Amino acid sequence: MLMLTAVVLFLVLSFAAACRGDFSGFGMIAEGILYIAGILLMCWLFTQPVLLGILIVIGIVIAFASYRNKKEIE
Repeated sequence: MLMLTAVVLFLVLSFAAACRGDFSGFGMIAEGILYIAGILLMCWLFTQPVLLGILIVIGIVIAFASYRNKKEIE
């Protein structure tokens, strides 16, 4: 575990030194990692139909509550 930490720290610090203060690349890397994680999460949810159903119901409730809140503001 210590070796993995050292390698990751070396990579991050090397990237930071190469950027010379412009860290917009970190945002792009993080966005790519989050995109891949989202795809893997969706693939896992498709193997768990009960969790997928619960997630769909929660999404509908959130969308309905958001729509009602916007309507009350106007």
